Amino acid sequence: MPRLFTACLCGIVCLLLLGCAGAKKKPSASLSAPSGQAVKEGESLYEQGRYVEAVAAFNKAIDAGTGGEEASVGKGASLYKLGQYDAALASLDQALARNKDSALAYYNRGLVFSRQGENARAAADFKQAVKINPKFGQAYNNLGLVQYAAGQYKEALESFSLAASLMRDESLEPVFNKAAVLLALKDFKAALDIYAGALKKAPDDVRGLNNRGYAYSMVGEYDFAEADFTKAIERMPNDPDLYYNRGVVRLQKGDDQAAIADYDKAISLDGAYAKAYVNRGLARMRLDDRTAACADLAKACELGACEKYKELQSFGRCQ
Repeated sequence: MPRLFTACLCGIVCLLLLGCAGAKKKPSASLSAPSGQAVKEGESLYEQGRYVEAVAAFNKAIDAGTGGEEASVGKGASLYKLGQYDAALASLDQALARNKDSALAYYNRGLVFSRQGENARAAADFKQAVKINPKFGQAYNNLGLVQYAAGQYKEALESFSLAASLMRDESLEPVFNKAAVLLALKDFKAALDIYAGALKKAPDDVRGLNNRGYAYSMVGEYDFAEADFTKAIERMPNDPDLYYNRGVVRLQKGDDQAAIADYDKAISLDGAYAKAYVNRGLARMRLDDRTAACADLAKACELGACEKYKELQSFGRCQ
């Protein structure tokens, strides 16, 4: 087999990490009745996803002058949900001016910084949140996310481990995140051990199935990998990445026709999926359908993925 067909150009899409939404502090019993009621109303509206109305309710508490940092934190969390990040930062800064030890204010401000791409500032705020409240599991989870984004995998692993222990009865998010970091560290056996336990508790978790499929593929367990991607597709049938990933495994197994069917589906869901065109082209070339293969690779090149097309041109396989 020619050298350029020994492996597909584009690998599996993995490491779909989870994030946490804004958190708000419950109203304090020391609040006066009018402002306390406004904060409760704001929190209720926030939970319903009625963020504009929530901001108005929190403003009512702030205007009353006795809402404390709770109202400013709630307002900041609502503005974050509305994508009004500068206004959210201003509100959270006001909360911290009222109470410099508000872990929730630091946490929510960290979320805003993270969304703005200010990962260093986000990490500093999450660290301050857990310094104030060492049992703040969500803050450890989000600290792990920004550490992962910065390539600080060992630090992220520690943060997710702490979050997992603190959120054991609340959420499996940090458990799946910990396993995803182990994939980045290429410790596939340890990742598979975590997925074995986590997916027993949450067998329908698409991210877990997807990433375990990746781990199986990396240790050569292609049948198990294909089964996981198939389960994920059953639960999320309109995600092009899942079809693409199963296509990669089927291509690795030498099942070119089945791989092509998966790439067809991925492309039907996302017509600009360059990697799917690349791998479909390679599968077609292995089946000696050179015209269709070169058309796929030319299309991939139009979409920015030109390496394989140029390589085949250099060998005289594509014009």
